[in-house]
Amino acid sequence: MLVRRVKERLEDPSRAIRCIGTSATMASEGDEGSRQAKVAQVASTLFAADIAASSVVTETLVRSTDPNLVPGRIPEGDLRRAVSEFDPEVARDAAFRSNPLMAWIEMTLGLVLDDDGTRLRIVDYELSGNNDPCFDLGNTAQEAEFDDELRAGLCESYFGRSDPQQLARMNLFALMSDVGWTLWGAIQAKISTIDYDFNGYYSARWDRALAMLESNRFAELLEAAASSA
Repeated sequence: MLVRRVKERLEDPSRAIRCIGTSATMASEGDEGSRQAKVAQVASTLFAADIAASSVVTETLVRSTDPNLVPGRIPEGDLRRAVSEFDPEVARDAAFRSNPLMAWIEMTLGLVLDDDGTRLRIVDYELSGNNDPCFDLGNTAQEAEFDDELRAGLCESYFGRSDPQQLARMNLFALMSDVGWTLWGAIQAKISTIDYDFNGYYSARWDRALAMLESNRFAELLEAAASSA
């Protein structure tokens, strides 16, 4: 919303704003081209600007360990010896790269191959607990304080169609965003040394969440989200 307001005040095209956004899980299905197109579509809606798919920058990762060491093909005996005989106090980088256990950890807990086996991705443990597009969409809408019209437009841009069920799920995740940040703020109010009004922050988030939970709209959203029509 702030970006949109600033853009409205800039009448001189030579002072146009260049918008840059980041996302960990905005699009995860299809090939790279379709993922870039989907991200560009959502970004165009968010920033009220024409964002080309070619402007979407993706990442390319390279394994740190020996690519010949593949989980599932490493003999159990090699893994046992890697645990019992490995001495991190004297090991050098080369020893880490060739160690079967390090290769297993990297490819089992740290990285994952795409279905086509050509691209490596980082396993994002912060967000992988709920890798649902509506989670990110709802959180974005809540943080940007989108009104109902903008939320509907964001949802339609992402899914490519008007979808009342997904819009309801997105709005429920927006509610849960307030609940989650309430908990975070309450913890920070107790432990943080930063000079910031965390009490006011989490109280405002909780008040907004509580207002939704006690409203008729909450039941309507639950019903719409459960509907398969």
